[in-house]
Amino acid sequence: MVNMRRRYVVAAITLAIVLIVGVLSMRRRQPAELPERDPSPISTNAPTSKDVGQQFAMLVPPQQRATSKPDANGLGGMLRPLLTHVAVGDPVQIALHWAKSSGPMDRWEPILRYDRKGAFLRRATLNSMRFSVTSPDGALTVLQPNISLSGEEAYSPGLDYRPTYILTLTPDGIADYVGYNFENDKVRKHEGPWQKPPRTLFDQPGVYDIRVTGAIVRKDAEPIPFETPSIKIQVARTGLATQAELKRIALDAIRQKRPDVQLDESSAMLIEDDAGNRRVRVIGSSAVYAWNLPEYWVTLSATGSRPSVKEQMFSTCIARGTVVSTLAGDRPIESLRIGESVWGYDIMNGVKVRTAVRSIRHGVASNILAFHDTLFVTPTHPVFSAGTWKSASDVSANDLLLTDDLRHISAGPLESRSDVTEVYDLTVDDPHNFFAGGFLVHNKSRPYSPRIDDIWYILWPDELQVTK
Repeated sequence: MVNMRRRYVVAAITLAIVLIVGVLSMRRRQPAELPERDPSPISTNAPTSKDVGQQFAMLVPPQQRATSKPDANGLGGMLRPLLTHVAVGDPVQIALHWAKSSGPMDRWEPILRYDRKGAFLRRATLNSMRFSVTSPDGALTVLQPNISLSGEEAYSPGLDYRPTYILTLTPDGIADYVGYNFENDKVRKHEGPWQKPPRTLFDQPGVYDIRVTGAIVRKDAEPIPFETPSIKIQVARTGLATQAELKRIALDAIRQKRPDVQLDESSAMLIEDDAGNRRVRVIGSSAVYAWNLPEYWVTLSATGSRPSVKEQMFSTCIARGTVVSTLAGDRPIESLRIGESVWGYDIMNGVKVRTAVRSIRHGVASNILAFHDTLFVTPTHPVFSAGTWKSASDVSANDLLLTDDLRHISAGPLESRSDVTEVYDLTVDDPHNFFAGGFLVHNKSRPYSPRIDDIWYILWPDELQVTK
């Protein structure tokens, strides 16, 4: 009897051990992914990396930003990775940006003089940079670009002077994303090899340390030296989709949602959110939207699963029915003709001035913001607010707008409308602004505005200044 009881006890213990081992084995086979934010994805069965089932240990937190202390002029540098965690074989992309303790620099800052002594020389500045890369085994590699200076103009017109570099680092060389040229729908880049090519770069799994030193090179002026604190990049052999895979999945998700849209695949840019998920920005064009370019943001996990698409129009337009102040009185924007006179505003002298319509563009938009139920604009249209130009979506309720009778009144709460609406935009002579819906707005042709145009603020809109 005793022996039989012992056999029952042994059998029960053995069965319990088998069950526990089985459960633990099943848990180990579950794929480990970074947290996912979007609760309503377009697709839950998107293709993923072959290494998705492997464990990925996050050794470095995402969303790093290393900021140098502002110098005597308040100028400071910011360095951050676009992706903190990359797969072996993928390029490393970093963003280098200069701002002031008071906020973004515009083209009239002394450091970025547009057409005179002190002009910012983008390619020469890039060639001055030294990238110090410390690999997981402690080896130090110092890299210096060898970018051709042929064709660099003394005052770097247009996109070239912007104080942001989006840099792609590979063993073969470096690429500088200059910007997106909306005139011909092309991405502009400066590319070149390293002066001394490294034998290897970012080929070992582990954590790399990167910092940048150099000088802001200016025409006929002393260069301004800079040095950034370091950032860390983690390279993983398993557990991450490659950047090429992520872009392909994102493009497929957009095409699934908008089959009529033509996508510029070269515009696809990858960044991360604070949970380590990937966000892919893609610029498209569409016959449906005429000349208004749609901008897409696709959020997906680090393994490429569950892509979620958000669309917004990349346009600066005014909705049909909004009245424009002309010398003959208020007129709906759709009724204006080239050559007609409208009222503009001389900001320097604080007076209304006469200007003339030189071109009119017509399209549609899917998102309109309303101010005081009289001004109806797309979110990116520049509005004169709080003494400067801001995208309509950046205007706060307490910001003061300038009216056509030269009063300043609070913007008040914004009303958003999602219906597809006909929109128009004007190009007018100097001062390149006019009054629409009773408020001062800018025309399509306008000066550079960092909060609207600089890629740093497009990717990270809340990071407007360096820390004092």
